[in-house]
Amino acid sequence: MSTTSPVPRRMHQRLHGTSSGPASGAVHLGAGDDHFRLLAENASDVVFLVHGDGLLRWVSPSVTSVSGWSPAELVGTRPWELVHEEDREGALLALADCVVKQVPLQPIQLRFRKRDGAFLWMSARGHAVVTDGDVGALVVGLRDISAERAAVAALATSESRYRLLAENASDVVLLIRGNGLVDWVSPSAFQLTGWEADSLVGRQPWELIHPDDRDAAALTLAAAAVSEDRMPPILVRMRVIGDRYIWVSASGRQVDVGDAHPSLVVCLRLVDDLVHAREDAETHRARMQAALDSLLDPHVVLVPVRDEAGMIVDFIHAEVNDAACAELGIDREHLLMSRLRAFVSVDSGQEMVDMYAGMLATGEPVRRDDFSFLLAGSTQTRRVDLRAVRVGEAVSLTWRDVDDRFAAAEAMKATKDRFQLMAESSSDVVMGITTREVMWVSPSISETLGWSVEDWVGHRIDGYVHPDDREWFAQAGVAVRRGEAQVVRIRVLTRPGKYHWVEANARPYTDTAGQQERAVVSLRLVDSEVAAEEELERRARNDELTGLLNRKELFDRLEKANRRQRKGGDQLAVLFCDIDGFKFINDSAGHAAGDALLRAVAERISATVRRADLVGRVGGDEMVVVLDGVHGESEALAIVDKIRRAVAMPIDLPSGPAHVTISVGTTLGYSGEDVDVIVARADRAMYAAKQSRGGETLSDSAEGVGVTYGHGDGPSAPLDPSA
Repeated sequence: MSTTSPVPRRMHQRLHGTSSGPASGAVHLGAGDDHFRLLAENASDVVFLVHGDGLLRWVSPSVTSVSGWSPAELVGTRPWELVHEEDREGALLALADCVVKQVPLQPIQLRFRKRDGAFLWMSARGHAVVTDGDVGALVVGLRDISAERAAVAALATSESRYRLLAENASDVVLLIRGNGLVDWVSPSAFQLTGWEADSLVGRQPWELIHPDDRDAAALTLAAAAVSEDRMPPILVRMRVIGDRYIWVSASGRQVDVGDAHPSLVVCLRLVDDLVHAREDAETHRARMQAALDSLLDPHVVLVPVRDEAGMIVDFIHAEVNDAACAELGIDREHLLMSRLRAFVSVDSGQEMVDMYAGMLATGEPVRRDDFSFLLAGSTQTRRVDLRAVRVGEAVSLTWRDVDDRFAAAEAMKATKDRFQLMAESSSDVVMGITTREVMWVSPSISETLGWSVEDWVGHRIDGYVHPDDREWFAQAGVAVRRGEAQVVRIRVLTRPGKYHWVEANARPYTDTAGQQERAVVSLRLVDSEVAAEEELERRARNDELTGLLNRKELFDRLEKANRRQRKGGDQLAVLFCDIDGFKFINDSAGHAAGDALLRAVAERISATVRRADLVGRVGGDEMVVVLDGVHGESEALAIVDKIRRAVAMPIDLPSGPAHVTISVGTTLGYSGEDVDVIVARADRAMYAAKQSRGGETLSDSAEGVGVTYGHGDGPSAPLDPSA
């Protein structure tokens, strides 16, 4: 931190260990240490107490499970040294702002070094402890957010793919004259909207803008018409063929074309996928944030109110957190300094006052599970797990609502232990198993997997696991019996007879008799997550229109196949296929017909070749087939003949049945030869076949000699010989 940091000089010296003496109010801070220590021991977050000398004086035991450090290893160190160097300056600046303004540290994200040297993403909150107007200590809470960061990163990756698609799309350019009419449109308008460019000339651009977006677009264009600055990009919905709308980004600037009024050049870029991806990402982030906020327990600090005789008759809320305000439905301003009895019934208020007063007298912490009370003006009993500790002459109180857990326990008293485990699990299905069979399972198995409880109890769990996943599941079971928790993804059979992907979280469990030959397993359906991951992988490998391998994936696999050690007579052949007359069909029948034709041809080629062969789309109507393991050129040409015969069969298109042929160029590859050279040779042979005007198949050897190999069963010439 530079000397120009906004940290007061005294706190700056303390944070860096250069203070010449103890912080003021150190005695009062000691009491505060007890307060936060006892509170933190009941929380899952990691809590640090850093005194004014910049040294860590206390850390909650949860630091071990989170980072591997023991509290003893960290006490006496400077916690800033464990923060990643790229995050350290920002963290210190945020703490400085907390110290200077004496306000809570707003959540910041940083990387915290674990004991094994790896870094863990954590969210940090904090408070400055102020005594006599001076900051004497900092209380910092850390929460593991690695899972949240990973999810956000996955979404960011998906969003970047959509952005890449949008940035590489063809832009549409419009020239709008001063009279407000479109004077010229680039030919790419057809690809983006389906409208022919000439059909848009002479029209007002507002006709194609969604009614809800017209006012904003008109104001932006009006401002651009009187300014020499470039029009900032705006998002609008544009009507395309089929009376549907797509999102486009519009930007532009004023130009002078010699008219009385300036004209505008407007550029439109397709961002439909990007907008929807961002909306999905924002929705997902909002849900994750709401889930995190719901996990925070309410916490208050109560100060006793005494009568003239010194007896405690009530308590005042001296400190409250956001969760407490939300739990009680009262804002912070009204809850602070209000009395405890104002919010609970007379009997419950007296019980609480007596309980907390007794704790202040004895110093013994209060731990009450399923504590019941009535709110003022209510007849419904509330139940909470309550923890209270004495902090000087005050009470530090935290609680957790357990109404649902209590109801479940009351309904099934005979199985209290198992339902308590299920209540503490966030998975859909929870079960207890031995090394051989299922002991019990939660009723949610009916809704989740379609089975009844009786279908599973007394049976082996691996009997419901997909055969291909049983070995992996068995290995995880061995690790659990060694005392190690395991998380695996497996396919589990449902009552309808289908398999669903689940995430199985298994951990060892020792019962009251000390038996560890048991485990608690939770199952959570992850079909959508697996499908999303598989779809992302498929999109990275396959062409969106035809489902064939894309150019990059095909060339990668071709290169691997060409490097493979081959036996005698085993060769690799490459077929370069081009649809004859495709441009004629595409232009005359429309792009929908062209797309349907491409899909049909791709399906017929894939159905004709062998299972081990590769088929990919490398261009508009260009497809490449890799025959791995043919015995000479004659065998390759026999397969080509089958392909051409299959393609020549009538194809049903929206405009009616079509008869097409394909021109095919073939070549043999040689081990170690560059794949670009092989494909280029096949391409030359295809081009020569197309020039023959007869839908012929030509072969090009490595020496460049072309040979004609006959005709297929389609028409004697393609629909458009010039294509």
